[in-house]
Amino acid sequence: MLQRIDNINGIGLFNEAFGSPHTLKRVALIFGDNGRGKSTLSSVLRSVSSNDASIILERKTVDGNKDPYVKLRFDAGHQVRFEDGAWTSQRSEIVVFDTDFIERNVYSGGEVTTEHRKNLLSFALGDKAVNAKTRLEKATTDEASIADALSTKKRELAGHHGEMPLSIFETLPPLSEIDNLIARMDKRLVSARDAGKLLQRSLPGQIEVLDLPVDNWFEKLQISLDDLHEQAESVINQHLGSLSHSGAEVWLAEGQKFDDGISCPYCGQATHSLDIIGAYRSHFNTAYIELKSTLELLERVVDEATSSDVVRKIASDAETANRLIESWSDVIELPRVSLPLESVAAAVANVREPLLRMIAMKRADLADSVGTESDLQDLEKSALYLVDLINAQNDVLIANEQAIVKYKSELMTEDVTQLLTERNKLRLTMSRYSSVVIDLFVDLKKISDQLKTAELAKKYARQQLTDVMRATLSQYRTDINKNLRSLGASFEIDEFQTNFRGLEPRTDYGINLRGKSVKLAGGSPSFSTALSEGDKRTLAFAFFASMIAADPDIAKKVIVVDDPVSSLDRSRRNNTQKILTGISDACNQLIVLGHDANFIRDLRNVFEKHLKSGSDISIHQISRSQNRYSSFDSIDIDKECESPYHRNYRLVYEFVNGSQGNARDSAIAIRPLLEGYLHRRFPGGLLPARATLGAVLLHIKDQVAPSPLVHIHHLLPELNEINNYASRFHHDTASDCDAEVADAQEVEAYGTRTLKVIYGANI
Repeated sequence: MLQRIDNINGIGLFNEAFGSPHTLKRVALIFGDNGRGKSTLSSVLRSVSSNDASIILERKTVDGNKDPYVKLRFDAGHQVRFEDGAWTSQRSEIVVFDTDFIERNVYSGGEVTTEHRKNLLSFALGDKAVNAKTRLEKATTDEASIADALSTKKRELAGHHGEMPLSIFETLPPLSEIDNLIARMDKRLVSARDAGKLLQRSLPGQIEVLDLPVDNWFEKLQISLDDLHEQAESVINQHLGSLSHSGAEVWLAEGQKFDDGISCPYCGQATHSLDIIGAYRSHFNTAYIELKSTLELLERVVDEATSSDVVRKIASDAETANRLIESWSDVIELPRVSLPLESVAAAVANVREPLLRMIAMKRADLADSVGTESDLQDLEKSALYLVDLINAQNDVLIANEQAIVKYKSELMTEDVTQLLTERNKLRLTMSRYSSVVIDLFVDLKKISDQLKTAELAKKYARQQLTDVMRATLSQYRTDINKNLRSLGASFEIDEFQTNFRGLEPRTDYGINLRGKSVKLAGGSPSFSTALSEGDKRTLAFAFFASMIAADPDIAKKVIVVDDPVSSLDRSRRNNTQKILTGISDACNQLIVLGHDANFIRDLRNVFEKHLKSGSDISIHQISRSQNRYSSFDSIDIDKECESPYHRNYRLVYEFVNGSQGNARDSAIAIRPLLEGYLHRRFPGGLLPARATLGAVLLHIKDQVAPSPLVHIHHLLPELNEINNYASRFHHDTASDCDAEVADAQEVEAYGTRTLKVIYGANI
C-alpha cells in the first residue's frame, strides 16, 4: 500500500511538492482543480508501476531548474525513489486508470485502432496467460532467430546460384566431366558468334588414290607372236645365232622396213624365192611393231605412274588435308591423317621395279611372255597394299568431312541466347556440386528442419494462448456488459474475438447500440460518431473495472483511478461510485483522483456507509503553491462543496455560536446570507435578480396584496437595520471601507438577529 508521497520535485507543476505529512489510507481520495497536476501524479504512479523512466523525464518542469525527483513511501516504510533518471525499484502492483490508459488500450481520437486492441488484450489477460504468452514469445523469438539464420544461409548461397531459384539450383542433377562439357559449350558459343566465317571455311579433301593397273600391265608382258611359223622362227633363230650379235634381231627388224618383196635392199639380188626372207616377213609384221610400241609405252607409263613425284604428290595431299583439319581444331575435334610415307614409297617401288625389269626382259625377247603368276600376285599385293594405305586415310578424311558438314548444319541452327542459358546452367551445376555449396546445403537442410520444428512449437504455443484468451475474454464480455448496464449505458459488447494479425495477439470486438452494430473504426455508424464522449469513457471504465475485478492478484493491487466521472451524467456517477466500492473491497488500496469536489465528497459518504468507519478513508488536496506550482495539502471537503449561501450561513452561525470564525468574515457574510434567504423564500421572480439587499427591501416595501411579499412587511424595519450595519462591509467605493473594524460583539448581535429572521422567529 502507498502510505505517503513524500516528495515530487521538477515534474510538471510539482516543482517542489511535499506530501509527507499526509498519510494515504486504504481508500485515499485526492481532490484537485483541473490543470493542478492530477494527471501528472497518475503518470508518476504509472511510471513506478512499469519502471518506465521516460514517462517522468518527458514531464520535466518546463520553467524549473530541478532534476526530476520522487520519493514514495510504501508499507513497512519501504521507500522508492526516482533520481538520476531511474527508479530505485519497481512497484508493479500499482494499476492506473487515466487518460493514458484509455488512449493506449481503448480509444484515441474517437477511434479504436489495432494498437488499442492489442494493448487491451495484453491488459485484460494480465497474469492469466503469462505462461502461455511466455511460451509463445519464446517460440516466436526462436522461430525468428532460426528464420534469420536460414535467411543468412540463403544469402550465402545466393552468390552461388545467381538468378536461378534456389529450389531449382538445389535439384540440379550432377554431370560427369562437367569441365569438358563447359569447354565444349564455350566452343559452341564462339562458333555461334562466328558462324558466318566458319561456314566459309574449306573442307579437307581426300588423298588421290594411286590405282596401279598391274594386272593390265602384266597382261601385256604375257603377249607372244604365235602367228610366226615355227620353221621361220627356227631359221631366224639359227641365222641370228650365226650372226652372234645381240642386236641382230633389232637390226633385222629395222631392215624389214625396206623389203619390197622383190629384191634385197642391200645387194639388189632377187629375194622372192628365199625362205629366210619369208620368215623375216612373217616375224616382223604389224603385230610385232605394235607389240614393240606397246612395250615402249608401257615402260613410260609405269615409269610415270610409279615415279618419286607420285609419292611426293601423295605426301602433299596428306599434308594439305592435315592443314585443313588443323584449321577446324578451334571448334571441332578431328583426327589427323597419319599416312606412313615410307610404306607408300616401298609399295610403289615394289610395283615399279619388278615391272620395269620385266618390261626390259620382254623387249629383249618379244616372242616369249614375261612374268609368272606368282609375279602377278606379288604386284597385285603391292598395288592393293598401296591403295589400302591411302584409303585408310581417306576414310578418316571422309569421316572428318561428314563431321564438319554436320557441324555446319548444326551451326546454322544455333541460338546464342539458348547457348548462354545452357552454359550458365552447366556452370551452376559445377557450382552446385562444389564442396562449399554442398556444405551450405547440408547446413540449410539442418536449419530448415529446425525451422519446421520451431514453427510447430509456435503454432502449438499460439493455440494454447488462444484457448486462454477465448476463455478469459468470454468471461470479460459478461462482466463488462454487466458494468455497462449498471452504468446505464445504451450499448453492449457483442463478442470478443482474438487474432494474430500483425504477429502479436489482439482483440476484436463489436459494439451493439440500439440493435445496430457499431464499427470500431470507419464505416457508418462508427465508434467515433455513434458514441458520446461520456459513452466512450464509460466503455473504457467498464473495461478497466471488469478486468481489474477478474485479476486473481487484485488483493495485492493498488488501484489508481483518475477522474472516473469526467463527462458522465449523475446516474453514471452514482453507479461509478458503486463500482469503485466493489473494487475497494477486493484490492489492497484504492486511490481516486477527481476535479469535482462534490463527487469526492459523495464518494467519501458512500465509503463511510460501506466501510462502516471513516478511519480507512483519507481525503487530500493538490493545492496551488508559490509561483503557481502545485503541492499537497489537507482539505475539508464539506466546506469545499458548500454553496455560497451555505458558506455564508456557516460563517455567521459558527461565529454566533462561538465555535470558530472570524468577525470580519462573518460581518461580510450577513448581507449575502439575507439576500440568499429572501430569494429562496420568494422564488419565481418575485424579487429583482442581481439586486442589492437595499434595492430588494425597497421593492418589498412597494408591494401590495395579493403579492406574497406583503407577508414580510413586518420584517422590513429589522431587515433595514441589519442591512445598514452589514453594508458598511460592502461599500467598496467608500474610502475607509477596508479600514472598517468588525466589532466581535456587534457582529455577534447582528448575526443573531439575522439567524432569527432566517429561522422565522417572531420578531
